[in-house]
Amino acid sequence: MDCPSEENLIRLKLEELTNIKYLEFDIPKRILFVFHSNEDDHIILEKLSELKLGESLMSFTEIG
Repeated sequence: MDCPSEENLIRLKLEELTNIKYLEFDIPKRILFVFHSNEDDHIILEKLSELKLGESLMSFTEIG
């Protein structure tokens, strides 16, 4: 992810997932933060991998 058009592709790809609360993009650092409920990390990663933008899970943090 290195431009606003790729950000838009990601938003479109993930928009059908109702468990996503919001997305936070850091385009210069090529980082996407996905804030979501329940434990569907694998579904989110599968959707992102379909875009072939070089996805990887850097960390996972459970919040309250």
